[in-house]
Amino acid sequence: MELLIYNYTGYETEFEVAVLENGKIKFNYYVKNINTTLSMDVDGHGKVRINTISCISYDIEDNEQPYVLTQDQIYALEKELPEYIDWNEWLDWKQQPEDDYEERRYNSMD
Repeated sequence: MELLIYNYTGYETEFEVAVLENGKIKFNYYVKNINTTLSMDVDGHGKVRINTISCISYDIEDNEQPYVLTQDQIYALEKELPEYIDWNEWLDWKQQPEDDYEERRYNSMD
């Protein structure tokens, strides 16, 4: 089983996940709300811990259905999400002093 994640860079709370089996999409679901903790280990590998998550899927008639992830699915998602994050950008953001927030926000508008 392989996961493809669409529209996630580490900051979003909503994105789409497609599950591939034997090279074909078996099903997909949508993360509607996720709370994560990003970190980096001593070897420089980025990690994502999912604190909370809620998902939905759609039935044949396009009706929204709650989709509850198993613990194995959450673990697989935690392993896959770090591949979609720009860790250099995250490190730069973490190293900025908090009192410099307004100046950084103003400069980002350029």
